[in-house]
Amino acid sequence: MRFIYLKIFVWFWIAMIAVGVTLGFVVAKTEDQSQGSPWRQDLATLLPPQAERIVEVFEQRGSEALRQYEKKGTGPFRIQVHLLNDQGEDLGEDPSSPEIKELARRARQSGKVEFADDRKNHEAAVGVAGPSGRRYVYALAISPNLSVPPVLNARPRTQIIRILAVLGAGGFVCFWLARYISSPVGELRAATRALAGGNLGARIAPSVCRRSDELGDLGIDFNAMAERTQSLLESQRRLLRDISHELRSPLARLRVALDLAKEGADLSSLRAHRRIELEAEKLNDMVGNLLRLSRLEALADLPDKSQIDLAQLVHQAADEAALEAVQNGRSVKVLQADSCMILGNEHLLHSVLENLIRNAIRYTPEGTAVELDLSRQFSAGAWQAVLFVSDCGPGVPPAHLTDIFEAFFRVEDSRNRETGGTGLGLSIAQRAVHLHGGTIRAMNMAQGGLLIEVRLPLGKAHEFNFESQNPFQQFPTF
Repeated sequence: MRFIYLKIFVWFWIAMIAVGVTLGFVVAKTEDQSQGSPWRQDLATLLPPQAERIVEVFEQRGSEALRQYEKKGTGPFRIQVHLLNDQGEDLGEDPSSPEIKELARRARQSGKVEFADDRKNHEAAVGVAGPSGRRYVYALAISPNLSVPPVLNARPRTQIIRILAVLGAGGFVCFWLARYISSPVGELRAATRALAGGNLGARIAPSVCRRSDELGDLGIDFNAMAERTQSLLESQRRLLRDISHELRSPLARLRVALDLAKEGADLSSLRAHRRIELEAEKLNDMVGNLLRLSRLEALADLPDKSQIDLAQLVHQAADEAALEAVQNGRSVKVLQADSCMILGNEHLLHSVLENLIRNAIRYTPEGTAVELDLSRQFSAGAWQAVLFVSDCGPGVPPAHLTDIFEAFFRVEDSRNRETGGTGLGLSIAQRAVHLHGGTIRAMNMAQGGLLIEVRLPLGKAHEFNFESQNPFQQFPTF
């Protein structure tokens, strides 16, 4: 069966059959309980005194008094009573059946309560003497009420047992069916999320792939897609890494050749040599960034983790970048730097700060400053270090605010190669932030300029850092 809807139909059909078989089995097993010896024991006790009362009423009031007893019962059972004389003649209006007459004859002979030979027929008779001394036979016939379904002709306790049995059998089959259908879907969903989250090794379990339906085919196709995706990405990373390594050697030889050429060059040639040297430096930086990005993408977890005070790292990166900024008529200001202890890799975090600050310096106009703001915030039930890096540049078109974190992406209008960037700095920063379990995003400020927001989770030890600042001032006020 290759179609899942056919499997669902068949299994639901099996569930219905199972419920029906269970109901029939339970009814058959409980039938003896409702129609066997218990009712005979009850009638053997109740029938003689009841017969004496009815005979007494008959002798006092005649056959008219029997009408209220001859047909009784509006529930699951219909009760018929018959009163016969010692000769076997009916004394009431309803004629008795041959079976009742035979049962009455046996009762007259035995002098005790007699029951029908067929255990499914609820018929009983007993001989009784009236106040006048005359002898009678009182017979009772209990039959199902045709207005009530036969399956309901049972005691309440029996009906409860039947209902619980049916619910249990049907619930078990349907529960198993639901798990049979939903389990592969859950595995497919988990694997899809893992793959989307960067786990290229996520695969569907073989137990799902062995299914002979569409879900099994989907699992096989998913694994093939994941294998192909992983292969392509690994090939791309390997290509970038290999090319970057291979470019290092000719770049080094080019630098040596330039140094040799400068020794005997005149003034006009020196300007050309200087231009070649600048381009070689850019190419060398690009190769270095490619290698760094390739190594970061290959990491699944942070290496060399330690406790780091992010505030000190921010001041250190700002001081280092300030020298470059001053030479170009810009400045770097740290507006706020709360102490934020974070478990991470110091080299990677320094690389994030360096890339963000240098990128901002590159695009902010002369005479303006790049501003840094580091604070602690309590959000979503956890402490976070929140860093803002802003410049006074032209900003980025809203449609490209997420694209600028892609490798080699450029906004040609204002943030182009004339600024000297390689298009890899923000990609490296984003990957490093993600490895620390944080987030990074870009937004345009209302007064102009680009604002980069970085959020990093703080360790539990930071929650108990009661230094100079009041820890409760970071909680939101209500």
